[in-house]
Amino acid sequence: MLFRSQALTQEKIISGLDSLVANNIHISTLIIDDNWQSLDGCQGSTSQFQRGWKDFEATTDCFPSGLKAGIATIRAKHPQIRDIAVWHALLGYWGGISPDGNLAKTYKTTEVEKQPGVAGGTMFAIDPSDAHRMYDDFYTFLSSCGVTGVKTDAQFMLYILASTPDRAAFTATYQSAWTQPHL
Repeated sequence: MLFRSQALTQEKIISGLDSLVANNIHISTLIIDDNWQSLDGCQGSTSQFQRGWKDFEATTDCFPSGLKAGIATIRAKHPQIRDIAVWHALLGYWGGISPDGNLAKTYKTTEVEKQPGVAGGTMFAIDPSDAHRMYDDFYTFLSSCGVTGVKTDAQFMLYILASTPDRAAFTATYQSAWTQPHL
């Protein structure tokens, strides 16, 4: 089952699962889609392409006690759920990494230019030289929270980087950095 909403909350997830069980529908896999992350900008008034990822921990708007406690609550109320996955974009979020977030303080970032269009302009991203460390840390965090899978989206962002050297450096490194930790 995929829970997708721009106003996602732990309560909505549990309510949805309760409704399924009440209708004798039992699922074993849950994917928590977009908007569980700690992001900058304001939902509803800031374009998703302008919002950056701030921290590994989930937003308290969605998971008031944190991702680990939220996952534990979901599993306690719905023990039939075997696997819980979360969505994330390959470069962090649709708008990359927040320059003001904890991730930017922890990992080397770089500002990259995107090709003109819907997602045009610049964004911050974890520098390829630190992408492996970031993904190792991120997937270790997710695993410690009880997350057993990921849905990695927005991989096309690698191809809309305006600079050919950036595209080359980011594509090979990010594909490797993202793949190795989950193996």
